[in-house]
Amino acid sequence: MWHLLDLVSRGHQYYLNGAIHDPDKLPGFIDKMHERFGTLIAPSTRAKRKKRCVPTAHLVLYQDADSTWLWWVLFAGDVSAIKKRCAEYREASRDAGSKGGRLQFRDEYVLRQRQRPRTDGGGRTWTWFMAKPVVNAVERELVSLSSSHGWRSQRTDDLERAVERLRNRPMFNGVRLQASHALTRAKRTWYKTHASGERYPEILDAPLPAFVGRIRLFN
Repeated sequence: MWHLLDLVSRGHQYYLNGAIHDPDKLPGFIDKMHERFGTLIAPSTRAKRKKRCVPTAHLVLYQDADSTWLWWVLFAGDVSAIKKRCAEYREASRDAGSKGGRLQFRDEYVLRQRQRPRTDGGGRTWTWFMAKPVVNAVERELVSLSSSHGWRSQRTDDLERAVERLRNRPMFNGVRLQASHALTRAKRTWYKTHASGERYPEILDAPLPAFVGRIRLFN
């Protein structure tokens, strides 16, 4: 996810993507992408192509839990040349900057831009967000558990486990904003549905963790 974010932020906004379900086909696929788009060229060659305004491409691979390999080929350069090159192989590149073409990781995360506050320097920046169905499900679960009554240990155990699942997500800036909003809703719900003075679990106030992770990048 870091590499995808970094590449799109540096102008590799057009992409192809898919999945390989048979790991034995991976080596051949890597060779095919290089033959078509030059994904394995040396950095010096890549720099020369960039100076000549020739499109360049990166191949990003991620091995999912079920041994499926998710892949993305990200392009930078002249848009018409990128589209023409992809069309030669009956591929239609997508624009990560368009609403209908946003780059996704699984069905859980969406890469899009957000406006930074002036206190952080302003401007727009790329970041990962939880997909709408995912963040809605997270908020529904936290609000439901925050409003439930019964034995205190049972109620808070379920809520704490739900918060831990949220905290285990990759806390990119966009995900962090969504998580913070969901936790705030959970705390407000708790105070609305519980007796005055009954404190919600401390984990709801714990600082959200930083994300550490990577995807293998072929360049």
